Amino acid sequence: TLGRYEEAIAAYEKALEGDANVGDRLTLGEIWVNLSAMQWRLERYDQAIEAANRATGINPESAEAWYNQGLALMALKRYPEAVVAYEQAIKLDATNADFWAAEGIALRFLGDYQMALMALSKALELNPSHLQAQANLAVVMQQLQPPIVPPPPPPTQP
Repeated sequence: TLGRYEEAIAAYEKALEGDANVGDRLTLGEIWVNLSAMQWRLERYDQAIEAANRATGINPESAEAWYNQGLALMALKRYPEAVVAYEQAIKLDATNADFWAAEGIALRFLGDYQMALMALSKALELNPSHLQAQANLAVVMQQLQPPIVPPPPPPTQP
């Protein structure tokens, strides 16, 4: 598996060597999107962000490129930037539950539980069996509950 990702990266990089020879800009953008995904899987987050940036530069309408950028930013704990990337992905494809779930998770890490609740709920509306959305929604709901304060001890009698 690790070797397969390395092989895929090598193949994508070879295709990119002849940048001008790669069919159309859409194909070129897709290559960068796929390269970003492979770099993310290998935990090369800076390279994944760079590849996603190249993809969005070529095709700013690529929801997958914005999503991949968000995933890599999340891995680096750059949550505010990840939210921006996920918002772009959602703007381009509001029917993808993964995009909504990812945004909800990033918002949760930022402590914006109300917005996280909305995003995670939307993910579950689109895909009721989305496990990440379910698990993170439970955490968010717990955070939104008022704290349980124990009653004061009864007064002591002298």
